Amino acid sequence: MNDFKARQNAFMAHIRDPSAPRPAGIPAERMAVYRELMLNNIGTFVDSGFPVLRSLYQEAQWLALQQAFFASHDSHSPLFVDIAAEFLLFLKGWEPRPCDPPYLEALAAYEYLELKLDVMPEALHQQPLSIDDDLYRVPLLRNQVLEVGDYPYPVHQVSRHNPKVDPAHTLLLVYRNRDLDIAFMAINPMTRALLDALDPLQPVCADALILSMQGQFPQFEAQVIEQGVIQILAQMARAGVVVKPCS
Repeated sequence: MNDFKARQNAFMAHIRDPSAPRPAGIPAERMAVYRELMLNNIGTFVDSGFPVLRSLYQEAQWLALQQAFFASHDSHSPLFVDIAAEFLLFLKGWEPRPCDPPYLEALAAYEYLELKLDVMPEALHQQPLSIDDDLYRVPLLRNQVLEVGDYPYPVHQVSRHNPKVDPAHTLLLVYRNRDLDIAFMAINPMTRALLDALDPLQPVCADALILSMQGQFPQFEAQVIEQGVIQILAQMARAGVVVKPCS
């Protein structure tokens, strides 16, 4: 049994890194086929999870990054659907190369967040607000399929045609909209504080939100805060970020 396990470990070590000793009795050509199949499978999931990041590299540069991930990262999950999360963990310890953009990890985190929210189940206890709803009276919830990403670069502006962006603290609200698509919007710290005061499960009224914001931002007049909160809530309701409980 120990010999079999040792042979398995040697087999996988060589597939992950061809410089490791090849198990005796297995032709090099066959090992190369196994390695190519596994690397292609892993690469397909990485490509689909990080399309913008992929577009910034030449083929050889991107392949080298994938091969390093395949060879050196010990995944915490055996599931293919978790490969994108594992790739993000790998990048946190990656030593950047000259060809890597300075926002490599930030962009990968943003793309992973989009993927993560896209596969989240629908919140059956929530429904959109209607134009007839009075924001002062209706109980309010935060969309359950929503997260705020905090990045040192405006990663939402990066593309193959716009690879150079200057550092800038960027808050991105990523959420599932009314059309069930993943959308995003750049927000400011006050909007983030308002979203943090909302909960996806426990309804809250607008008056409580206004009082909370007035306490957090005492440098502004109370009436200004109230007007700002109602304006933001109306905008977020139209986008599907702020919703209400199902009746």
